[in-house]
Amino acid sequence: MSAHWKNAGKKAIFLVGYSRGGAAVIEVAQWLKADNIPVECLVLFDPVDRTGGVGLPWRDTPIADTVKQMIYVQRNPASKSRESFGNCGTERESESKTKRSYQMFLGTHGAMGGVPWTEPKEGGYIDESFPDFMTTVTVLEDAAASIRTGNWAFDLVRKAIADCKQRLAQEDEKTPDYQVTPQIGGSLPPTGGGNGKQRIHIVQSGDWLSKIALKYYGDAMKYPVIHKANLKLIGPNPDLIKPGQPLVIPYK
Repeated sequence: MSAHWKNAGKKAIFLVGYSRGGAAVIEVAQWLKADNIPVECLVLFDPVDRTGGVGLPWRDTPIADTVKQMIYVQRNPASKSRESFGNCGTERESESKTKRSYQMFLGTHGAMGGVPWTEPKEGGYIDESFPDFMTTVTVLEDAAASIRTGNWAFDLVRKAIADCKQRLAQEDEKTPDYQVTPQIGGSLPPTGGGNGKQRIHIVQSGDWLSKIALKYYGDAMKYPVIHKANLKLIGPNPDLIKPGQPLVIPYK
């Protein structure tokens, strides 16, 4: 997973889950954390953990502190919908690192996931049958709650995507493209071509060779050219570059 992440170019991970799917993506965020892969945004629609004792120790997993933003939709307990389903994702490893947007809606568990009830058509409250039975919500109220839920959540998701794109663009602009003349006795390896000057790229945090190759050559698969030109500095493993290293970028 980490190798694919390093070679993905500009990227950000958005995870979305409803009901038990919400519990699943919370767990996925923890798996990604173990690989040092952050989650840009975690969107949870009334997440519930149904593992019970069988799922321990994974029951009610906290939100990983590598999640930058969480959007959380929850059914209002006053709806008396799926009272046997406890919500999960209520705990964060770090409240400062993970920004949370939270809203509660008076509707059924189904409405929170965009599938409001359509029965009973003749009116009256929705009956969810065993083991939860009667709610305090009508079909019309449930449909309205579903619409409000979607509008609220997707407005935030669209903003999160726009903010993420802007941040990635700014990070790309910060990556310097240096032109320097080599000096006698300098530590930079020689390279030919061009106008007698070397192109030097100073490795930034978050850089990897395929990303650098994409920047200079428009082709991420040309990273071996850069690796070969800097073999003494990098070593045999092209993944082991470090911030601050000056890499020679051969001319085409």
